[in-house]
Amino acid sequence: MYIKIVVTLAFLLTYAFADPKDNNSIQSCNHHLIKILYGKPSPKALKLEQEKKIILGGCVVTENAPKYYCTKCKKKF
Repeated sequence: MYIKIVVTLAFLLTYAFADPKDNNSIQSCNHHLIKILYGKPSPKALKLEQEKKIILGGCVVTENAPKYYCTKCKKKF
């Protein structure tokens, strides 16, 4: 339960305070980006995924895991 709370809180803080420039485009791609969420998703995260505002990246987080997904060219950054 503690891990779920920490992951959920980390997600909410990351999503709430995301830099709008980083969230919308990247110079090498110039397409719409959405955040990749790692860990067990909360009900709110599942709703955001259904709305295509985030993508779920799985429960294993590595140091070099991509943070963004381009919805047009399907690349992860």
